[in-house]
Amino acid sequence: MSQMEHFIIEGGNQLNGTVHIDGAKNSILPILCTTILAEGDYIFGNVPDLTDVQNLLRTLSYFGITYSFEKHNNILFLSNPGINDEDAPQKVVQKTRMSIMTLGSLLTTRGHAKLSFPGGCAIGTRPVDFHVEALRKMGADILLTDTYIHAHCEGLKGAEIKFLHSTVTGTQNIINAAVRAEGETVIYNAAMEPEIGDQINLLLKMGAKIDGRGTGTLVIEGVKYLAPANWRIIGDRIEAATFAIAVAGTGGEVELKGVNPDHIESILLMLMACGAEIEIKDRSIVVKSSGRLDSTGITTLPFPRFPTDAQAQFMAIMCKAAGISIIEETIFENRFQQVEEFQKMGANITTKGRVATIRGVGELKGATVSATDIRACSALVIAGLIAEGETEVRNLKYLDRGYSKFEEKLTNLGANIKRK
Repeated sequence: MSQMEHFIIEGGNQLNGTVHIDGAKNSILPILCTTILAEGDYIFGNVPDLTDVQNLLRTLSYFGITYSFEKHNNILFLSNPGINDEDAPQKVVQKTRMSIMTLGSLLTTRGHAKLSFPGGCAIGTRPVDFHVEALRKMGADILLTDTYIHAHCEGLKGAEIKFLHSTVTGTQNIINAAVRAEGETVIYNAAMEPEIGDQINLLLKMGAKIDGRGTGTLVIEGVKYLAPANWRIIGDRIEAATFAIAVAGTGGEVELKGVNPDHIESILLMLMACGAEIEIKDRSIVVKSSGRLDSTGITTLPFPRFPTDAQAQFMAIMCKAAGISIIEETIFENRFQQVEEFQKMGANITTKGRVATIRGVGELKGATVSATDIRACSALVIAGLIAEGETEVRNLKYLDRGYSKFEEKLTNLGANIKRK
């Protein structure tokens, strides 16, 4: 089991070659929940082999959905013969936070749902309040207990939804709820991440009526029926960012294939600011670095600004960069949990609230470190790649929720990394 496994990394190797970026985790998960909305058969391409995907598929199976996953070519075959009245057990739902995404689809399709509060990474407060209040405005009766969400409706109705803060999963959930609701739903302050665009594009192909794609205001006219469709998942911008940051830190030259450069523009600009070279090709990105970087500061913000999901990885390479860098985390209050682990490797980092000050130390030293979430785990791997000596990274259960064949891809680029 991955929770007992660990990486042994011998630092000091540059990364060179080509890496293919898998499909986006944060795209396939809400898209899987759209299959509740229309009976029939689906084929999804470029599906990443992640434990989060496997856990959500198990959740969907309790509602009657069947599937088979050809992992060798990342193709998922899925069939919805008609959603039943069953609820998924607590032990299954709690394995992935994205199980909350079934709520809107279940309510608009069958009118009721009972969900255990979902699990996920402990990176801060991610309340379901936005989801619940929006669905209540659409006519749902929802009761929250200590462990469960009990929801019921006699048919959702269109409403004006005004999110106080930009919420990706909230936007995705209400989109799924609104496409078959009665009347018009308008979502204000909708999140604009590329994964939401991917979800909307699929729903349009299925027959949904949605205006405002790529903007902060979505207008959705509910339809009675949707039809199944086949779809190819967009490339994972956070995986691409992780590899781009790793190359900048280790030095070398790597071509990233399978990702839209526009989706990680903010990250590429920051890498260029600290000394890496970036070349945008027709369908790929080339990252080249000497491994000697200058410091630069970042503030995490919703797309298209610097994403919180790449903050820990960027902090890893700033630990060695010349000068002082300031990182401000505005999305999640507990997303500096990697700091203590970096300090074990000799990093000079101080934090005050949501601001971290990193003073470059020139070299990190190998150590035994433990991850607390998906992105912190990949950041610790990057730190191990650029450190002197041997690093042991524990708690790979987090990494496997968000990255597929991570060590295999790094090994192919020249890294000395082994899973034990």
